[in-house]
This record gives sequence, C-alpha cells and structure tokens, in this order.
Amino acid sequence: MNKNFAVTNMKCQGCVNNVSKALDSLEGIKDYSVNLASKEVSIDTEVADEIIIGAIKKAGYDAKAIA
Repeated sequence: MNKNFAVTNMKCQGCVNNVSKALDSLEGIKDYSVNLASKEVSIDTEVADEIIIGAIKKAGYDAKAIA
C-alpha cells in the first residue's frame, strides 16, 4: 500500500538523509522516496501512519499523512 506524508520542515539534503535514516529504522517498509522539492515522502508499506509519523517526528521533523 502506498502512503504519502508531508514533511513540512525539510530544508536541505541533510534533512532528507535524517528522514531516510528514520524510515530505515522501521520494520515493514518495503520502499520509499523522500522528495525535498515537494517536502513529501512516499512509502510502500503496511505500517500504521502513527508509527511512521512518530519516527519522522523523533528525527526532528513535522509530518502528517496526506492523500
């Protein structure tokens, strides 16, 4: 299942790397892409939104699920 999240405070490639590390730490994520220009993350996973958002927030970024 493909899920999309807005990560509003990503500002640089370092931010992208930090969000990527947060996603890498989660079990059950099959594939993902982090887009700095649109400030969005697209994830192929069955992991609950709350867990993904929690991992991104723990890395220091604001995240919310989007359609």
